[in-house]
Amino acid sequence: MVAVLVSFTIILAMILGSLAMISSSTKHSRHQQDSDLALAAAESGLNALLARLRGDPSHVSGITDPTSEYCVAKATGGPTGGADEDFFASDCKWSAGTAVSWEEAGDDGEEFHYSITSYDSITNSIEVLSTGRSNNVYRTVKGYLGREATEMWLYISDYELADPNDYSTYLTWSQNASGGSIYGPDQITSQGCGGGYGLGTGTETDLGYKWQTGDPDSKVSRYYSMNGFDYPCEEPGFIDGDVLNGPVHSNDTIKSTGAHFTQSFSTADPACATADPDNPGDWDVCVNGAGNTFDQLPTYRAGGYQLPGTKKPEEEVDKNTDWCKYEGPTRIILHGTTMTVWSPYTTEAALKDRACGQYSVLRSGKSVEVDIPPEGLVYVDAIPDGASSALKQEKIESGTIGGLPLGTYDPAKHRTPNILYRTYTYEKAMEAKSMWARNGNLFIEGSFSESLTVAADSSVVITGDLMAADTTEDLLGIIAKRSIQVYNPVIVSYYQTQAPFHTPVWSSPSSGELDPWMKQTTDGHSYLDGDRDTLTIHAAMYSETGGFGVQNWKFHEDLGTLYVYGSIAQRFRGVVGYWDVNEDQFYGGYHKQYEYNETLAKASPLLFSPIQNGTWVISWLEKAEPPPEVTKKD
Repeated sequence: MVAVLVSFTIILAMILGSLAMISSSTKHSRHQQDSDLALAAAESGLNALLARLRGDPSHVSGITDPTSEYCVAKATGGPTGGADEDFFASDCKWSAGTAVSWEEAGDDGEEFHYSITSYDSITNSIEVLSTGRSNNVYRTVKGYLGREATEMWLYISDYELADPNDYSTYLTWSQNASGGSIYGPDQITSQGCGGGYGLGTGTETDLGYKWQTGDPDSKVSRYYSMNGFDYPCEEPGFIDGDVLNGPVHSNDTIKSTGAHFTQSFSTADPACATADPDNPGDWDVCVNGAGNTFDQLPTYRAGGYQLPGTKKPEEEVDKNTDWCKYEGPTRIILHGTTMTVWSPYTTEAALKDRACGQYSVLRSGKSVEVDIPPEGLVYVDAIPDGASSALKQEKIESGTIGGLPLGTYDPAKHRTPNILYRTYTYEKAMEAKSMWARNGNLFIEGSFSESLTVAADSSVVITGDLMAADTTEDLLGIIAKRSIQVYNPVIVSYYQTQAPFHTPVWSSPSSGELDPWMKQTTDGHSYLDGDRDTLTIHAAMYSETGGFGVQNWKFHEDLGTLYVYGSIAQRFRGVVGYWDVNEDQFYGGYHKQYEYNETLAKASPLLFSPIQNGTWVISWLEKAEPPPEVTKKD
């Protein structure tokens, strides 16, 4: 009998233990289910806000009106409207006693509540906390919403054609029937490669993409006509060994043979609409070339993206705030939180009372050492009308911008040929009139430990490494009305000859290469794979009418690797290196390794504008702790 009771007790204990385990497992399963539902509800809150923004862009910008959609939405009411209580809560007429309101998210009783924690009306960027709940289980996500912008891509272009203002490309290596150069230094836009491409009159309005040839599968070359002859336009491309580690898009057909695209790839080329998602070998239909590696299925974006225009600082920031304005050719070397500046043609009016350098020192050709301005903005404008008029139609005098090698040109001596001064030398890329003294061109290099945007009315020339102390905190934006160029100087020699009727003229130049210009920082930053043969750029770059490329790209053979950590946006395609297709050999310039800085998905540098036909998107999403006021029990 005792044995029977003991056995029964053991069996009962086992049954009770099993029931307890089943109950615990059921509770755990239910909690996990509620947690999943709460997380889905939180994400639904972000998507709901996104849909409302797309339907009515003033959904948030009209928040100052207490009757705005944001203020009356079920998902937003609460004791605070976000981190900026003075702005959000007061305008929505909420108070510390306002109860948290919730909006239904699904059929199982889950709900969501969201609140905007920051809103930048200039960059159109929003940070929002969205919390979902299910049976008193709360999950929160932090999202960053913004208008589609160029810095959301590692690489985005309008036309995959060499920049028509690239003096290095169209002056040096394109010859007409008489053997002379097709484009001179005063070129603004080429008559074919920059307008028309044989599709019309050669005007900007007739500009065509490669896939607009009538047959989307033909991918034929584009040509321009000169003196009765047709010449192929330069169509730069990616090659074997090029790595693009980030989102890529072009409105045109990208030329690529053997490149590696590690993230999303999209194009407005209709041929890409037929790419077989189950056959990676078929994905080359999205490009002009073969042998590429796509880690994700390329996609077709009908209509492409309309890139934005650039703005002058006065259009975006208070003209009286602490930012720096210089005029004419300006060289800057960054040193952490300070910068060394040469700007010999800047007027006194441009400096005003800002701490951007002493006028008399700058005008003497010497440098000044100043702090990076508190507003984090430096703008280089053209020399204004009426100021130093003699400089307006001149090349930059040698020795005037911080020791950059420009040759021996002296306007007073070499403006016109004469018997006393028979020769001079000058840097080839600086021959273009867009680089002459009257224009707002910036030359920049160095390391920085503060966020900064530099912009130029003409071009920005990168003369050496541009490296951030912390690439997640210190962001550099580079904006150029024309082009963004990597410095690669080549000196040419001019000598005096006699034209008919014994009129002295300057001869066509002959080239003489300098040693490769590789200005790298020496402050201990690491380089790509420890390679000193690398030029490093940490920046978001935007070229409105030109492209991002290397000056004199056929010279100096193999310069190494151009490593960009950030983003590249350009209307035309800049040339970075020279690979001979026929000989299958790399001859000059840089190999490319581009990597996207994910921080740019949630932080736009100053003066960067949204894409004109872009929409609102969730650019960043991460899990967060639920706000205490939301989970507080009544």
